[in-house]
Formats: sequence, structure tokens, C-alpha cells
Amino acid sequence: MATILERLGPKLPSRYRLIREIGRGGAARVFLAQELHPEREVAIKVLDPAIAALVGPERFLREVDLASKLSHPHILPIFAAGDADGLLYYVMPYIPGDTVRALLDRDAFLPLHHALQIAREVADALSYAHTKGIVHRDIKPENILMQAGHAIVADFGVARLIHPTGKRTITQSGLAVGTPAYMSPEQAAGMEAVDGRTDIYSLACVLYEMLTGRTPHDGDTPDMIIWRKVNEPAPRVSSHRASLPAGVDAALATALAKAPEDRFTDAGQFRDALSPYLSPVTPLGLVDARTTAEVSPVPSRIRRVSTPTAVSPAAPVRRLPLQWALTTRVRLTAIVAVILAVNWAETSLDNTIAAHSALVAELRYQFANAMQWLEGGLSFVRHDVTNRVALYGYSSAYFLLFPVMLVVVAALLARRRSLAPYRTVVVATGFAYLMSLPFYVLFPVPERWSFSESGAVLLSDRWTTGLIEAMRPISGLDNCFPSSHVSLTVIAVAACFIFGLRFRWTALMLGAIVILSTFVLGIHWIADILAGASVGIVSLALALRLERRLSGLPAAAAA
Repeated sequence: MATILERLGPKLPSRYRLIREIGRGGAARVFLAQELHPEREVAIKVLDPAIAALVGPERFLREVDLASKLSHPHILPIFAAGDADGLLYYVMPYIPGDTVRALLDRDAFLPLHHALQIAREVADALSYAHTKGIVHRDIKPENILMQAGHAIVADFGVARLIHPTGKRTITQSGLAVGTPAYMSPEQAAGMEAVDGRTDIYSLACVLYEMLTGRTPHDGDTPDMIIWRKVNEPAPRVSSHRASLPAGVDAALATALAKAPEDRFTDAGQFRDALSPYLSPVTPLGLVDARTTAEVSPVPSRIRRVSTPTAVSPAAPVRRLPLQWALTTRVRLTAIVAVILAVNWAETSLDNTIAAHSALVAELRYQFANAMQWLEGGLSFVRHDVTNRVALYGYSSAYFLLFPVMLVVVAALLARRRSLAPYRTVVVATGFAYLMSLPFYVLFPVPERWSFSESGAVLLSDRWTTGLIEAMRPISGLDNCFPSSHVSLTVIAVAACFIFGLRFRWTALMLGAIVILSTFVLGIHWIADILAGASVGIVSLALALRLERRLSGLPAAAAA
């Protein structure tokens, strides 16, 4: 049986030359093609044959013809449509950029000003289309394209062909179509008479996800999501991202109202409700905090807040100290290198002083004695590892798994388009070292194995003592209280969850093994571990707060 590509090519008008398939969804497939006159690349979307058979060519061409009359800067135009050997298709411009779905897959959620800009542009497009009597019915991240930083809405007029009643239907081929996570309650309930307010609800779901990384109603199955939409109110977006302006929270609550009559009557109202909270952006993409409108709670109706205009364009932009060092990945990586170098120099200096100073040696002994007392005389013998496999496993976790995990997490965050995730982790690492440095210098707690009364044995010595010296710069072995090893592990694992990395649960398990290895191998005390975890948490919280000031990321992410 011939493939769709083989069937479509010969039946298309001669001015189109198919190149390859570039996308596939539940209801259609998209092909890249070259148009000869005029010469340009186009995208040709072909309905699934089973859906095309149900719709019929006459109705398809009639609906697409109506949608092709839309002319708006944030609506993807339709150039042409036709029937090629029973395959219904329409031709659009080829937009090589990302979709909002791709942005969310990469960053989990977006900075506030970026999310609001996208929502405002989509709402403007919807408002225009609604005045022409056209309802989209399938607003979702996959249908919002990004070009040169601006949003373009695709597939106007096509959703009604795919699921005209708004239901999630099953075609004769067993193909499920529809997008339950973004449907309005009336659309999910199967009402035929839906209007522009269903698009407002769907756009609100998209904005909700852009701000929190989740949709208002989730579930393990499409039917569960639909049931929740019909029966449960949408939770306030502020319950997942408390740092949002109250006006944005109120606007989303209105747009997500279960009854259509309780929502905005027009998408333009939703657009206008969000507009006051768009923050001016500097050329480096950093939010200028001086021109951000202060927002007070809005108990009932959305109140418009004007953006202050008192700042002269020529006035110098106030920057944070050393802000220039936080604007590129190269500079951020250099900051990490400096931290490691200072850590290595500081631990080497401590060792030299301890070797030639009886006072420092006595201080270390007394601090170790205090740690032993705090642990209630816990004997390390009960945790001694004599099994060779366990020994190698814990040693590998401490000396190898730890740095590999840090490098992998850092690399994944650095690959993201937004600088915010990588910058947050680097800044948190800096905060952790600055918070710990006074303890390292003034309270030089030794490792467990060097305090004979603890009964601890440095098990890695049975493998190789060379690993200790090799890993000192990154692990800070002599910097026990608080444990830098534990601080960095907590920061890395927490970042995996905050920024939605796919292997976050694996990272949690590996991080727990790394932290456990610090005790089992006779290196850190329990107090070291607890203090290190606390420093990691506080440092990451401070870094997120700073990042919120720099680029609009939330101070508290959704769990």
C-alpha cells in the first residue's frame, strides 16, 4: 500500500515539490515542501485519511476557505487547500522556529514576562478571529508557533473539522483526537454551541502551564482529566507560584471559570487584563526592576495598572553588583572554576597550618570531640563496610558518581535556551561556599576517620589513597562542617526537580547514595551532613530569589 507521501506527491499542483515529513499528530501529518512560484518553503498539513473520510472534501474546503480570510500578525495564514486523491490538505508558511510545547519541554516553565507576552499576543489573535465569527477550539502549546520571539497561532478553522462537538472522539481507525488538558468544561462535556469563551479558557490553560509547568487539571487518563474539568474548579495559579502578581492570578481565575458567563466576554479583555504586568526588558533580556508596576490584590474585578513612565530613556539602568558576570554561560562557568580553585587553595592552606600549629591541631581535636558527643557516641563499627562490592560501590559513589552527576546536571541546564536554570545553580554554588567559608576557616572540623575515638575507618584507603588528593579541589574533603559534598548534591538534585529535568527521580536516588557514602566511608559526621543539606537548601532559595529579580523566574517552583 502506498504511503501518504507517495500518494500525495503526484496529486499536488505542479508548483509544489514535497521534501520530507516534519511533524505528525493524532489527526494530521505535516510535510515540508518547496513552492516554485513564488519561490518559498511551505508546510503542507494533511488530515488523517479516516478523519478526512468523515469530514468530506466540500465541508473541509468551505471551512478552510473561511479561515484563510483571517489576516493578523499573530495568525498563521493559509495559502491554499485541496483534495489530492482523497487526501485533504492545506498549505501554510513554513515556520522553522519552536512551538510553545518545545519551550516547555526544554524549560518546564517560562519567565513571567515571556509567558505574558505570548499569552497577550495569542489573545489578540483570538480577539480578532472571534470578531470574524471564527472560534479556534484547539488552543494548545503545540498550535502556538514562535518566530523571532513572537507567537503565531496555527490551525484556525481546522479544529472544528477534527472534533466538531468538542468531544474527544474515536475514529473508525481507532485514532484518538482532541486535547483534554486544554478543553473548556463545556467543550469537554460535548456541547456543540461553544463560542469564543472556550478559546479564552484554553488559552488560560496554556498560560497556567507556561507559569507553573502543569495544566490546571491533570490525571492519568484523558477521561479523568475531562471529569475533573467538568466537576472540579481550577486551582489558583498562585498556589503553585506564589510570587505572581495578584492581578495575573485574578485574571487567570476569571478566564478559568467553569461557567462561560463567568469568564471574560472577549479575548481582548483577557489581553488587557494581562498587559499591565508585562515588564520592560533591557537589551540583555534582564527585567528592569525600577519600571515594574507594583500590584495590589484585586478582590473582584481586574484592575488595570499603568506602567510608570517617569524614568528617562537616557537614565542609566541600575545593575546588581557583578551582574555583568551573570550574563553568559562562559562567565558563569568561569565563576565555578574560581570557586573550585579557591576551595583547593583554602583546604591546602588549612592543612599546612594544621601541620605546623599545635593550636589549630588542638582546635580540630576539640571540635571532633564535640561532634562525637553530639552523635551520642555512635559507633562507626556498626556501619563498617567489609564487603568488597559495597566498598567499591560507596567509594565509586563518593569519588566518581558525585562529580559526574554535577557535570551532567550542569550540562543539561546549560543547554537550555534560557540562561536562568544554569545561572541559578551556579549562583547557588557560590552562595553555598560563601556561607560555609567562615566555618571552614574558624571551625576546622576534621574528618571522622582522623578522630580515633570515633572508631571510623577510611574505607577508601583500602582501595586507593590517591583518590583523596585528586578529588580535594571539588569535594573539599577537609571542609567537613558544613559538608560541601552534601551542599552541592542537594543543590543539583533540587535543581533537577525545580527545572523539570527528565531524570530527576534518578538524580534523587543517586544523590541519596552519594550523601550516605560520605558517612559510611568515614569522612563526614552526621552534623556535617545535616549542616551541608541546610546550606544547600538556603543557598538555592537565595539563588532563586536573585534569579527572580534578574529574569522573572519564580521564587518557589511547583512541586
